[in-house]
Amino acid sequence: MTANSEDKPRTRRSINDLRAPLMMLYVFAFCGGRMAQLPMWVLLAVMAPVIGVLAFVFERKLMRELLVFRPTGALYGLGAAVLLYGIFGLALQYASGLFIGATLDGDGSVPAFFVELVRIKGHASVIHPAIVGIAGAVLLGVSEELFWRGFVQTRLMIMMPHSLAVILATVVYTGFYAVLMGTLAAVAAGVCGLIFGVLTIRLRSLVPAIICHSLVWVFALWILPLV
Repeated sequence: MTANSEDKPRTRRSINDLRAPLMMLYVFAFCGGRMAQLPMWVLLAVMAPVIGVLAFVFERKLMRELLVFRPTGALYGLGAAVLLYGIFGLALQYASGLFIGATLDGDGSVPAFFVELVRIKGHASVIHPAIVGIAGAVLLGVSEELFWRGFVQTRLMIMMPHSLAVILATVVYTGFYAVLMGTLAAVAAGVCGLIFGVLTIRLRSLVPAIICHSLVWVFALWILPLV
């Protein structure tokens, strides 16, 4: 009886069940939005909370376990956010220089990542920067971590070695942003996804990754805007 009861949850959780449908929902929403010529940031703001809530609803017990707050984890999240913001600031300056040089030479085009950042700032120009930053933190920082690290990565960890699960979840996360916003956004998503994944697996909590992801948006859109 004991062996059978232990095997049942493992067997159930090894099946892709809800992971595949939710990922399809994510992809189709973006595909439909792109065909309708909707700005990427609008799609993110709408779909990220949807998949985040669905992930939490279907994995309530797991999510509660992963959302335990620990001061040490919060400090790790804060430190990682400052580090990531510094890296992004330097990287965007460098990329801007390359872009300007290519444009002056007549063979450059504006990377989609820059276009979307400028769009966010432009559409939010009549809104207080604090609201924009906090909205980005909640809609993307919290929601994406619930889905990508809390739902996808955790389920992959059941099916394969944990390090491989982190890498695979990061690759898929990177692929979405590559399709949506091009190479520059994919590189940023890859770096972030790897750090968020490592924080989650090493500290056994989603809180550090959520804090890190959320603060990066607060820094980038409110406190020290990147654009």
